[in-house]
Amino acid sequence: MTEVIEGEIVERGLSTVPVPARLSDMPADQMIEGASKLATILKRVVDKQQLYAVINGKKYPQVEAWMTIGRMDNVVAQEESVARQDDGSYVASVALIRLSDGSQIGRASAMCGSPDDSPWNKRAEYNRRSMAVTRATSRAFRMQYSWIMALAGYEPTPAEEMPHDERTAPPPPATRPAAPPATQPVVVRPAPTGITYDSADPNEPPIPSDAELDSLAGIMGPPPQQAPQPVADTCPKHGVPWKGEPGDYFHKTDQGYCRPDGQPRKAR
Repeated sequence: MTEVIEGEIVERGLSTVPVPARLSDMPADQMIEGASKLATILKRVVDKQQLYAVINGKKYPQVEAWMTIGRMDNVVAQEESVARQDDGSYVASVALIRLSDGSQIGRASAMCGSPDDSPWNKRAEYNRRSMAVTRATSRAFRMQYSWIMALAGYEPTPAEEMPHDERTAPPPPATRPAAPPATQPVVVRPAPTGITYDSADPNEPPIPSDAELDSLAGIMGPPPQQAPQPVADTCPKHGVPWKGEPGDYFHKTDQGYCRPDGQPRKAR
């Protein structure tokens, strides 16, 4: 077998696993510095994933938070035993195992489902058994890492050991307000002054007069050009055929030229 040395490489079959040095094996100053770094990283993970329960305004870490700090120190939990009691409760025992050499570094037991353990005393058998293991896991990690959990700003007691009816939901994560939708700028033209409208029916829109429409010409823009009106083949005034082309019909008279609109002929 390959000799196991903390902080080096341990050979396991055909694979190699890097093994970090544990906090307990460090000098005091390095241990405090390492614990502070672990607490900073732990807080970021626990807050982001909300791995805590709020009880009376305080944050109690859940079992996932305790397992996270243990895994950061290369330690995992292992179920040892679970026994059902005569009153229907369960007692579980969990050990802490160091991955580098498989040695046991901690152990704890916990109960769930006793007559005074509400609401678990009314839960199904598998719920009571599972919670007994969960409580034992949190308690085992607490015995090793409660001081680091306190450095991170949390209560050193696992949430699973606190009264269930005193819990409140954790606050929702902060989110940025949604940006308002982009809009095109609106150009507002000034309304004409000095215009009044009279209407017999207040529910009907007022009808402006011709003078008022003329005053709107500068705002509304030039009026649309009208299409030329159709012209008869002969001049109704003189009875002679028109000459020219559409838009410029004419015929010659003794006084000059005659056009359908009565205007002088266009210059050529």
